[in-house]
Amino acid sequence: MIPMEEIRKKSSEFLLKLYYKSKGNVNKFFPVYEIGEELGFDKDLTKEVEEYLKSKEKIEYRAFTDDPKLELGYKISITLEGIRQVEESLK
Repeated sequence: MIPMEEIRKKSSEFLLKLYYKSKGNVNKFFPVYEIGEELGFDKDLTKEVEEYLKSKEKIEYRAFTDDPKLELGYKISITLEGIRQVEESLK
């Protein structure tokens, strides 16, 4: 099990990466493992971070069942709450 302190730290990195990739647009969706890979996270850490951010309403899911390349069948986007958190941390 990954310590909660590490999940919180990595969640901030993940959310910042998602913010920049989406250019702060809630309508841009990305495969969750793509973001994790770009940050050097393994799949277990990426899943823990994803679940944490979802529980805090910083990301949301959208099903993309027509994309056979998706490992999980969905993509994620940053939410308005996620954007607020990132922009507050950048001040």
